[in-house]
Amino acid sequence: MQKKALKEALRLSDEAWSNQELWEKNLSAAITVLEIELENNPDCTEAMISLGALLSDSGKHQQALDVLRKAESNGSEDGMLYYNLGAVLMNLGIESREKAKAYFEKSTAMKMKPELSSEHWPPMQPGKFGLD
Repeated sequence: MQKKALKEALRLSDEAWSNQELWEKNLSAAITVLEIELENNPDCTEAMISLGALLSDSGKHQQALDVLRKAESNGSEDGMLYYNLGAVLMNLGIESREKAKAYFEKSTAMKMKPELSSEHWPPMQPGKFGLD
């Protein structure tokens, strides 16, 4: 079920990015899919990472930070987690730009799971974050 939920959430998110009229509806639906997945598989870091990204996209940055920090504490070594943590910290403004930059840089040194990738995801290359 895990991969099916992740694929559905990614599909909904991609549609939202492609058609802004679907933004709220699809992000809400994708969040629900991932929340259900986490009820069934509470240690699924891939679902946590995706949920954190979607919560942040929805403007729910503190909730996103809480979910992403849980994935981090569970030992995830996925670069997407650290990219999302950096983005959320920048949006919240509660941590320094250097802290966010450190997460962005950490993300570039780590592998990313393809099931969390999308055509709408920004390139993960050093120096591409506008923080230099």
